[in-house]
Amino acid sequence: MAAIMTFSALYWALLSCLALGAASSQPNAIGEHVYGPLVPRGHAGMAARRHMHAQVHAMNASVANMMLYGRADEPDNRNPDGTPYGPLSYVPGCFYCPSIEDLALEGRALLDSLTTEKMKTYMRKDRADTLHDKCVFYTSSLTAPEPKYLSKGASDWACRKGKISIWHMWPNKAMEAAELQYRDFYGIFEPGWLNSIVSLPKINNVPPHIVYFENMSEAIAQSCSGEVVIITQSPDNMRQYVDGTRGENIWKNKERPALEILWRRGVVTKFYVVDYNNMDDAYEFNIVDSSTGDKVSSRLIKVASRDDGLEKRAICDSSGLDSLSSMPADPFSDSYSLF
Repeated sequence: MAAIMTFSALYWALLSCLALGAASSQPNAIGEHVYGPLVPRGHAGMAARRHMHAQVHAMNASVANMMLYGRADEPDNRNPDGTPYGPLSYVPGCFYCPSIEDLALEGRALLDSLTTEKMKTYMRKDRADTLHDKCVFYTSSLTAPEPKYLSKGASDWACRKGKISIWHMWPNKAMEAAELQYRDFYGIFEPGWLNSIVSLPKINNVPPHIVYFENMSEAIAQSCSGEVVIITQSPDNMRQYVDGTRGENIWKNKERPALEILWRRGVVTKFYVVDYNNMDDAYEFNIVDSSTGDKVSSRLIKVASRDDGLEKRAICDSSGLDSLSSMPADPFSDSYSLF
């Protein structure tokens, strides 16, 4: 028994020295000590050790929230001191800021890193938010020269309904201009952290920038639940977007297949098609065979709650639509052949 007590005393003495030493010399990213007070015995000791491990885990997780402003070869004129490298900055709760690791990548390495799953982690929302009854997609424009794209009208309609379009779900040009920690996830054709992807060769005959936008589209489509809306100028002929008539496009290759899987699993429960030219007209939609069903009142389409995290962040106050003018076509609806 004496030997056991001696061993226990030595164990706790050693643990105390190590922990107190770390507490006195290792402040974390926000200026607090990593470990805090050590209470080594009884239930209080167990609570202290759990608290210590939780703080260490939080410190490690915070790496994704620490931003490095710019690269050595990419001076950032938003940085007040004019240097290409700004300070590391701790950004509490910024789940949708690019990680230091991704900001350091270029070209194919950057594209390979920005997978569908990675793009989900950068969505402009808190982790607990959902896209239940919120997803709005749209098809390519049929009328030229106006409207050139359906993106703005579809996005405005989505916001009126408390829903979202793909142009709302990642940080954008306005956010990047306003606050240093953000990066524009849409401005791939403009100078910036994504531009090195554009000059890459095609991947399986798909332009590299379309691969990036495919991952973005798939990230949203895989996150939908409940009711989903598709806005189109051709509610009576939705098959043309999947039978090759409109060429290869993201709805055909990524969004519709992901939504069909969720429908078969019972995660997505209802599809509606809304006529872009008369948004009071809505129709039931079969995601499996792309057929349009009975006309219904648009009032049946749910207005999503404004009490959740997406609305609290005023997500509709800014979007990525400002970057569309620099693109040769709308990547989320037009044929790949236009890129």
